[in-house]
Amino acid sequence: MAALPLFGGVPSEARTAFADQGRRHGYRAGTVLFLQGDPPDDVYCILSGRIEITSAAADGRTRLLAIAAPGDLLGELGVLGRMPRSGTATCVADTTAWVVEGRRFVRFLTDQPSAALALLSILARQVVTQDGLVDDLLFLDLKGRVAKRLLGLATSSWERPPADGAVVDWGLPQADLASLCGGTRASVNRVLADLDRRGLIARSHRRYVLRDVERLRRLAGL
Repeated sequence: MAALPLFGGVPSEARTAFADQGRRHGYRAGTVLFLQGDPPDDVYCILSGRIEITSAAADGRTRLLAIAAPGDLLGELGVLGRMPRSGTATCVADTTAWVVEGRRFVRFLTDQPSAALALLSILARQVVTQDGLVDDLLFLDLKGRVAKRLLGLATSSWERPPADGAVVDWGLPQADLASLCGGTRASVNRVLADLDRRGLIARSHRRYVLRDVERLRRLAGL
């Protein structure tokens, strides 16, 4: 936890005391942490594994909203806004998380201004990312969106693009990748097949190798 941006500026004594207020949990793949509409009771810090956040529409369709990976916080928006959970969080791999009650999390931010500022920075980046997704839907074709999403899954920052040969091995079903790209499963499958044929990627089931990052970046408008 000391390596996470949220806690970087917090004195070690305060950080340790706060860590003691939470608890470390292990979850099997398939475990649901919370459901859409649940009260915002806890905040999760993902230590290992992967969690998908999905939302259900009135017609029963499910949309993938985001993927939480090690180092990510989960559930903090509901706690801070006192809002019901906006999506359902499901472990798609065996996952370890540190969990703290929402009221303790808010008290920690009140007592530690550096942590509050760090969280504001994290949330600001999330807003910029969401704005970027809207721009992508407006200004990029599906091929560009798929290329950008694959690149994004291979790096934590657009300023540090992955190298040729980088592997995207998130185990995402094509339906989930399509949801992240704003396309249908069939149309995204056609795009992936075209990128494979042109030598930009190599794919095997749910694993992708980025063979030509520069050309992918051009398709993605980066």
